[in-house]
Amino acid sequence: MHEFSTVDGFAEINESLAEMIKYIANEPSVGLYYIQHHVRNATPNVLNLNAQILDKSRETALHTEDSEDSIAMVKSMKECGSPIADGMIGDIKSSLAILSSKQPRRGRSSSSIATPTTMRGSDYSQDNSESSSSYFTSVFKSAKEKASNIKWPQLDFKEQKVETITDVESNELEEVLSKGEHMVEKTKFEEFKAGKEASLKAWLGDMDGDADVSGRASERI
Repeated sequence: MHEFSTVDGFAEINESLAEMIKYIANEPSVGLYYIQHHVRNATPNVLNLNAQILDKSRETALHTEDSEDSIAMVKSMKECGSPIADGMIGDIKSSLAILSSKQPRRGRSSSSIATPTTMRGSDYSQDNSESSSSYFTSVFKSAKEKASNIKWPQLDFKEQKVETITDVESNELEEVLSKGEHMVEKTKFEEFKAGKEASLKAWLGDMDGDADVSGRASERI
């Protein structure tokens, strides 16, 4: 059994005190190293956080300005919007009253509400009838002027025949135009127009042939 002496105890205490002194002497340097290391790592994060905070503060300021502007606009609309709306409603009512007073009444309509397709069809038929009537009237006027300018010596019967033909065809054309006001489809209108143009060309060709014959007859006389 080992005996514990006082000398050995003092030696161990001295050794432990020396180790504690070394540890205490080295501890501040180690702490400063760790502090510097953590500061270096945390500085970029702190700077980024500061920049984000500045951006958020700017956005918040802009949002507050926008909200103030919207509040001011709502107040102005609340103050001035009702008179404007009342004026618009009055204008709409007056325009509807004018339209209802000027709208022609043609018997009983099957439906009180007209669809946009029927309105477009009626407008299209009116435009087609107006264009066709203006086209054929101009053609017949030019044809009549040509016929009136031609001098027919000793051919009274042929003149009467041509005049009767023009009158009959003009009457037929007026009847067809009166019926064609209700046509809506474009294909039917084109076929009708082509047929009438062909008949007019044939009729003008016959007139030119008769004029040539009469000219030759006058030359022979």
